[in-house]
Amino acid sequence: MDTTTGDGVELLPAEDSQYATVGPDGELALDLTPGDAGLNPGAVTDFGAVFYVRYTGDQYAEVWVTAGSEAVSFAVDGQPAGSAAQNVRVGPDEVVPVSVRVDTTSGDDLDVGGLTVHSRVAEPEREADGQTAERTAETTTDSTDTTEVSVPAVQRRGTAADGLTFTMLTPTAGDALTLDTDGMVVAGEPERGAVLESLTVTPASGEGMTVDVERTAADPVPGEAVESLGAVRVDASTDVDAATVRLAVDDAFLADVAVDDVDDLSLYRHGGDGEWSEVSLSAVAERNGSTVLEGSTGGFSTFVLAADRPTIGVSAASVSPATVSADGSATVSATLRNDGQAAGERTVPVTVGGEVVAERTVVLEAGETATVTASVSPGPGEHTVSVGGVEAGTVSVAADKDGEAGGSDESDGDAPATDSGDEPAENVQSEPAGFDFETLAGAGVAVAVVVVGVGALRRRRGGEP
Repeated sequence: MDTTTGDGVELLPAEDSQYATVGPDGELALDLTPGDAGLNPGAVTDFGAVFYVRYTGDQYAEVWVTAGSEAVSFAVDGQPAGSAAQNVRVGPDEVVPVSVRVDTTSGDDLDVGGLTVHSRVAEPEREADGQTAERTAETTTDSTDTTEVSVPAVQRRGTAADGLTFTMLTPTAGDALTLDTDGMVVAGEPERGAVLESLTVTPASGEGMTVDVERTAADPVPGEAVESLGAVRVDASTDVDAATVRLAVDDAFLADVAVDDVDDLSLYRHGGDGEWSEVSLSAVAERNGSTVLEGSTGGFSTFVLAADRPTIGVSAASVSPATVSADGSATVSATLRNDGQAAGERTVPVTVGGEVVAERTVVLEAGETATVTASVSPGPGEHTVSVGGVEAGTVSVAADKDGEAGGSDESDGDAPATDSGDEPAENVQSEPAGFDFETLAGAGVAVAVVVVGVGALRRRRGGEP
C-alpha cells in the first residue's frame, strides 16, 4: 500500500513496526500481511498505531486519511478520520498515531490501492459568545477527547544496503540516545567480521536531528605500521556533545587479518579538517566468540578500523675486525628495532658477498630493540657483509704464504664460511632460529668432495702417472 501526503505532513513508522516501513525515497509503505501476525480473513482486524503523522506547519491543521477501499478505515489520535468532514485537528509540530481497521467479512477480494494522508489549515474555532479564537496547544492537551501519545524517541529506516538514517524529533539536550545499527558490517563478512552494534549520541540541543550511517571505503590511515580494514561514515545534522561507537569483533576475523589480539586493533577518526585522530578502544564484553569494543569521541565523521602492525628493521650493523687472517673469523653485529604499533617477529639474513651464511630471529614489542651477532669466516679477498639488507662493512681475508687460504687442502678459499649459530646475541628476544645445521653440514661435505677432486686433477697434470 503506497502512500501520498498533503502539504506540511511527515509520515513516520511506529518503532519496530512490522506493518509500516520507510523506503530509500522517504515514502511510507504499509504491508498488512495475511496470517497470524497480520490481516485476518473474514474478520475485522484493528492495527493500532501503525504509523505516526507529524504536522510541520506553523498553524493548526485538519488531518484525515483515505484509501482505495471502503473496507479500510483510519483513526488519527484515536478519533475516526476518514474524510474531509471527519477530520482530526493537529497542532504545529504535533505527532499523532494513525490506526488502521480492515473489514474482510464481506469475503470480497481486498484491493486497498493507494493511501493518502490529507491536511489543510484549520479554520478558527467559534467560542460560545460568537467571538473567534485559535485553539491553543494548552486546550488541545487538556481536551478530554485527546489521547496522549508516546512518540518513539528514535525512528530508524534503511536508506541503502549498507546505510541507515535515524530521526530524533524531540531530543533532550545532554540526554544520550542509543541508535541500534543492527550489526552493520564495517570490515569482513557478517558472520566473520567486525560489525557496528550501536552508536550513542548526546545531542547538544533539543533541536530535531537526523543521523546518517553508511559503510564506506576505508581510506589509508597515515603511517606504515597501520593497515586499514574497514570504515563507516556517520553524519549528524546538528551538533553533538559526545558520541560512542560500539563494535563487535569476531575471533575468526582476527585470524583472517592476522591480528593476534583485539589490543592490536585501533579506531581512527578522520575529522572534517582532514586531520586524523585515534579513538581509544576498550574491551567491554566477550560473548559467542567475539569481543565487544567501545570508543568515545567528541563528534561524528568517518571512522576507520585498522590493524596495528609491527615494523622491525635493522637500524645499525657492523663487522669487526675489518681484516682477518686466512684461518680467522670476524664478528657481525646488528641492532634491530620495532618502530611499529604491535609486537612482531622477524628473521634477518646475514650475507657475505651476497650469499646467506646465517640467520637471526628476534621477537620485539612495539618500540623495543635487540642486538644480534654472528661469526663469519670467508675465503681470501675482500667481502661485503650485510644484515637484513643493511651493509655492515667489508672484511678482508689474507691469503697464506702459498697464495691459498690457510688450513687443510680440503678447504676452498673462495667459498664464504658460514656461522655455526652458537654465538650468544646481546639483548636477543628469542633463541636464534632458521639455521639448518644438517643442511649446512651436507653442503660442507659436498664442497669437500669437489675440492679433493680438483686437487687430484692438479697433481696428475703436474706429471704424475
